[in-house]
Amino acid sequence: MKKRFMAVFLCSLLAASLTGCSYKGIDSVTDLIPASSGKATIEESEETAEDLYTKSDYDTSYDDYKTITLADSASSCDSKNVDIDGDVININSAGTYLISGSLSDGQIVVNAENEKVHLVLDGASISNSSAACIYVKQADKVFITTAKGSENSLLSSGEFEQTDDNNVDGTIFSKADLTLNGEGSLSVVCESEHAIVSKDDLVITSGTYNISASEGKGLQGKDSVRIDGGNISVMDCYEGIEGLEIYITGGNIDITSSDDGINAVNKDNDDETAKMAGDDSCILAISGGFININAGGDGIDSNGSVTVTGGETYVSGAADGGNAALDYGTSATVTGGIFVAAGFSQMACNFGDDSTQGSILYTFSETVKAAVTARLLDADGNEIISYTPAKEYNSILFSVPEIKEGNDYTVTAGSLSESITMDGLIYGGGQGFGMGGGFI
Repeated sequence: MKKRFMAVFLCSLLAASLTGCSYKGIDSVTDLIPASSGKATIEESEETAEDLYTKSDYDTSYDDYKTITLADSASSCDSKNVDIDGDVININSAGTYLISGSLSDGQIVVNAENEKVHLVLDGASISNSSAACIYVKQADKVFITTAKGSENSLLSSGEFEQTDDNNVDGTIFSKADLTLNGEGSLSVVCESEHAIVSKDDLVITSGTYNISASEGKGLQGKDSVRIDGGNISVMDCYEGIEGLEIYITGGNIDITSSDDGINAVNKDNDDETAKMAGDDSCILAISGGFININAGGDGIDSNGSVTVTGGETYVSGAADGGNAALDYGTSATVTGGIFVAAGFSQMACNFGDDSTQGSILYTFSETVKAAVTARLLDADGNEIISYTPAKEYNSILFSVPEIKEGNDYTVTAGSLSESITMDGLIYGGGQGFGMGGGFI
């Protein structure tokens, strides 16, 4: 098998710490995506409750459209279904709308009850000092597509002022299902709240996204977040991705957060005792894609379950013992893919015994400095996988297809080295405090 070296892509507009990893053992990440993943079960029907994605989630075409041209105090549109009030563009009916131009302090509002609306951004730039740049007040579903080769930007720069009964708190804020796709790029920045919020399902299937929300979440879907494509760079955020259910089946995702990187949580559950016991409604499932997380809190966190069946996931967790690189409330299962997480041992979690892929959770005898590479070697001293965390650590979790019961392995970091024997598929016991048991 060939050896693949992977460099983490970082947004050139935003600073972040580089981490490195290498792996030898499979030819393609897509080889690990099971047939049951969302991408393999797309139906022609728009309404299929069992599927993660619909055909329209992948459709980036826009042949029949009306044009909205943005300009301060001079915006225009050739559709009777669009009302323009100063620098507020109101879209009141179903249809496809091609949007270009700029607003220095404006907003697009979608108010189309029980109808589908398609917004195509083609060189659009919107700033707003006190509200969302795109506000979906009501609709059946809204699609935001970036036109091929286009560069688009949305910036909410100040504290949000509420204008109705909805607590609008995102640069893109939707009360309806929201899908992002396209062949262009979109920068979304929020200086006081969240970047992209859906109060239903949030889906991303293609496009390039540079996201910043230093005081809030990068991506938030109350019901679910579902990602199957794109290059998604979430930098300078409090938490990277949050939702009741989170499904990652593809894409290239890079997250730098001051708190949790990815967090599956029930926002309607305010019972702290119940949260500590675990919440089965919270689901975090990874079956494909490339994920890199540099988290100041928990790296991967679910108040319920974590399931890894494919893809490549790398986590540099918090540089303290109060957080875990992997944390969960009810269960964590790995059956395929590549999963590496570095952090500190006090809260470290391993995958559960119902896993069918081997997993090694190892604690070093001393703290390892940042940017020192951890390696997993086979019995002959050949490197299986290596990872260079962005922050110091004393605990490392490896799960790759090469880890087999009965085999010997060596874990190294700098001058530290330890040989272990896999008496079972799971080596190392830790489950995090409050999220699954006691200390290591």
